[in-house]
Formats: sequence, C-alpha cells, structure tokens
Amino acid sequence: MNQVLHETDPQQGLSSQEARARAKAGLGNDWEPEPTASLLWIFVSNIFIVFNLMIFPLLAVLLALGQYKDVISVGGIALLNTLINILQEVRAKLALDRIRLEHPALIRVIRDGREQEIPSRDVVSGEILVLFGAWIRHPVIVSLAAWAGLIIGAVYALRAVRMMLHGELPQRWHDTPDAANAWRKLPYALLLAALVIFGCFPRLLTDRIAASAQQAIAAAQGPSMAEIQRADDRLFGGPEPTKTSIGRRGASDAGQKGIATGRSIRLTGNAAHE
Repeated sequence: MNQVLHETDPQQGLSSQEARARAKAGLGNDWEPEPTASLLWIFVSNIFIVFNLMIFPLLAVLLALGQYKDVISVGGIALLNTLINILQEVRAKLALDRIRLEHPALIRVIRDGREQEIPSRDVVSGEILVLFGAWIRHPVIVSLAAWAGLIIGAVYALRAVRMMLHGELPQRWHDTPDAANAWRKLPYALLLAALVIFGCFPRLLTDRIAASAQQAIAAAQGPSMAEIQRADDRLFGGPEPTKTSIGRRGASDAGQKGIATGRSIRLTGNAAHE
C-alpha cells in the first residue's frame, strides 16, 4: 500500500487507466452508505407505537363488553393512522434510494493533471484528494457565520479581559448611564469603520509601517560583526590598513636590528675578556 501511495504524482495525480487498473486490483473504495430502513422494519415500527399500544387494551375491553361500534370506530382511526405513517415512510425510503442512485456523493480529486469530481465509489487508493472550504458552495452563509463567530468571540474576549483586569463593576457605577444618543456613540462608529477598513485592506497600514518594522526587527536580531567593526572604527578612529601594515613592518625591522646589536655587544665583551 505504501508503494502505491508513493507512486502517485501529487501534481498530475492518477491517470484514468491507472485508476481503472487499481480498481480491478482490489484497491477501490469499498465503502457504501448505510442502507435505508427495510420495509419490514417500517411496518413493525409503525404498528407497535405508543398510541397503538394504548389502543389495543382499550379495543379488547370494548370487544369484551360487546361495544362493536366503538371497536370499529376506534380501531378504524388507529388503523388509518398506522397506514398513513407506513405510506409516508415507504415513499420517503423510495425517494432516498432514488436520490442515492441518481446523485451519488462526489469527491474532488486530481486525475489526468486536472481537478475533477468523481463519485465516491470510484475513488481508489493513492488518489490525490482536493479539500475545499464550504464557502465554495455556500459563500453567503459561511461568510455570515464567520463574521458572527468573530464578533461573538471578540466580545467574549473583551469581557474576559475586563473581568480579569478590573474585576466586578463597583456598586457606585452601576447606575452610570451609557452612551445614550447617536452623537455620543460616534466614537464607536469610527472605531468600527476603522476596523472594517483595515481588516479588508491591511496594506493601507502595513505599507506605511514596513520600514519601521524592518528596522525594529533588525534591532531585535542584533548587529552583525561587520557593523560592530565599522562602529568601532568610527568611535575610536581605527588606523588605515596601509599605515598599519607599514608600522608593523617598521617595528619588526627595529626589533631585528636590536637583536643583532645585542648579539654583537655580547660577542665584543667575550673577546675583550679573553
């Protein structure tokens, strides 16, 4: 199985011939949806319901008392109700079975180098599946649900932060009136408009702070060794490379001359002693 999965190209997917070969080799999708209720179960479940179980003893009592008209009327109502329920469930079962045959569940896959939808029963092992969001089919509903989730989550987060930082509202502020008219609520409207604008068009803000953000990131990461060396040269007036090399060569020559002079002095002293 692992070899089958590794042989699939994630960009091209399987070819139609490869998919058919894998299906014949027993690598297809054996999953089948759960069957609908059988006809026998529909009959049994609608006959032995609570209403009928209450009616059966009543019909037995009426039959023992000889109230045949009441038995027919009450029993006819129970029988009619049971037949209607059975008929409705049988029609629903037939409709579901027909829908499953005519409109099977579709899976989006990559085959022959392109995306396509195939029935779920035609999916084979090693298939490249394409996952997509629900907003492709229900964009309005999903967008409204997402906005509602964001708003509810933001309100809950603000209330949680307020409770953690400030605690319960003092008793003397319970009767403090909130913003009562539209003029006092204007700051809230401006804040909401700013949130919507910058939320939909963030580049209006990010483009303006990009340079400062890069400088802050560079400062947080720390200067490089080259920048540190240049800063030291500016602060302490480091010598130029040419002068440094000349000075080092001159000091080396002077040291060699001093060593030679000392040797000659020691040799002279030894000769005089002898």
